[in-house]
Amino acid sequence: MKDIDNKEKDTLNIDGNIATDIEIKDLKSKDGRDFKVASFSIAENDKEGNAKFISCYAYNDKINQVKNLKKGDFVHLFGKEKKSMGKDNKEYTNLKVYSAKLLKAKEHTKAKASTLGKLKEFKTKGDMKVDEKKKKDNSIER
Repeated sequence: MKDIDNKEKDTLNIDGNIATDIEIKDLKSKDGRDFKVASFSIAENDKEGNAKFISCYAYNDKINQVKNLKKGDFVHLFGKEKKSMGKDNKEYTNLKVYSAKLLKAKEHTKAKASTLGKLKEFKTKGDMKVDEKKKKDNSIER
């Protein structure tokens, strides 16, 4: 990827949803020092309402701010923006995270029953009641 010069605006404040699980890796720098990096993507809506995905990276002590975030959480991130041009000639945005704040955790619900499933269950129970009533009516002597 080729870096795009972006001197006028290199810091970025964004609000969006975590789009991928947080992945933490242990790496070595070119000079042999060990370091950790957390990587994830965030989805942010542009002015037209289209989702724009930004690759985010947090290093060393900044990992503590993102390690407990989950996919779907709504967060505010502040960091250094770096734009690059991919081999496919598309522009990509990366963010080196300086700070992260959870604004709203995704509601993690236990397997929610579908509406169609509930309707089918209701219909089945209703049919069973009709069958029971018919049996009672048939057993009554006249």
